[in-house]
Amino acid sequence: MKTRIFPVLAVLVLALGSNTVRSADLTWTGSISTDWNNPTNWTPQQVPSSGDHVIISSGSILVPLDGAFTIMDWTGGSINGCLTVASNEVLNVSGSSHVTLNGALTNAGTVNWTGGDFWLDDYPSNDYPNAGPLVNLAGGVWNIQCDQDMQFSTGVGYPYNTNAYFQNEGLVRKTGGTGTTTFGYQAGVAAILFQNSGTVEADTGTISFLGGYSASPSANVAISLGSGTSGSGYGKIIFSNPLSWDGTFSVSTRNGYLPIPGATFQVLSYPSATNSFTCLSGLDLGGGILLQPQFGPTALTLLATAYTTNASQPQLFVNHTLGGLAITWPVGFQGWALQSTTNLSSAPWSMVSNACVNQAVVPISAPQQYFRLIGN
Repeated sequence: MKTRIFPVLAVLVLALGSNTVRSADLTWTGSISTDWNNPTNWTPQQVPSSGDHVIISSGSILVPLDGAFTIMDWTGGSINGCLTVASNEVLNVSGSSHVTLNGALTNAGTVNWTGGDFWLDDYPSNDYPNAGPLVNLAGGVWNIQCDQDMQFSTGVGYPYNTNAYFQNEGLVRKTGGTGTTTFGYQAGVAAILFQNSGTVEADTGTISFLGGYSASPSANVAISLGSGTSGSGYGKIIFSNPLSWDGTFSVSTRNGYLPIPGATFQVLSYPSATNSFTCLSGLDLGGGILLQPQFGPTALTLLATAYTTNASQPQLFVNHTLGGLAITWPVGFQGWALQSTTNLSSAPWSMVSNACVNQAVVPISAPQQYFRLIGN
């Protein structure tokens, strides 16, 4: 009998031990103060630690530098201090009204924004007079699943807040909502500048940068095509200020979607722009369909074009960009070398830098330019 009892006792001990370390659901009440570390401000009365689920729906809370959690649900109220979402943590922002950030927010994990406007508050009466910045670190994901706005709220006559900007080094992606998510301003006075050195991707709806946009050479502006319907099938990005392009533009498809030849997708809108993207990647969608970039004075439209598959020689597609020419060919000829000349009868052919695999952006250097691919 003893040999049968001992294993049962061991199982009971392990089960009891697992219950003692189970994560807690902690709801902020703020009944005593704004202090995160005061247990009486929480229900049940204990300070959150790593592994806990934190719920904030109202009131004001001062988050310390070492404030820890696994999941935070933020549906209302204001957060002061420095909120950090670690690489293994999730911040869910939702609700029918708005949440207010009176401090800084740094994300190395995942932010799911599913509802409610996002305010950076700068009223003089607040504990943190310079709200912001919001920093999405490399590896961080800011997932927009709504059509709400991020705006800067300032008191009348209060100085402009230089911290009110969004710095993206990771991925900011709109995957929900068929309307517009705006990074904007209040009454045209206080802007939220979006600084991009990571990826901004519109899968559905529209991302609008009303407060300004700047990019580094590592920046990527991305569009995902899921159908031919603007808003629900593919996204769009609107820039309200004149641009100087830098970095990469990229396209991808999802759900097996392949457009028919002649289909068009207006994916970028801007008042004016100069220079060119370094690379335009993902234009060959496979299945004999390639997207030609049609840059206009105020918009970029992608034109679906058919090409012959399994051909022995590649077909070149030449399009104007705002600062030169985009030369594109099917991906099945990646090893081929691109050459150019200005005179077919006398000028020699010269090699063209091909850092973009099956596409190159080159400046316009003469009234007539000719291009060819040379196989290995």
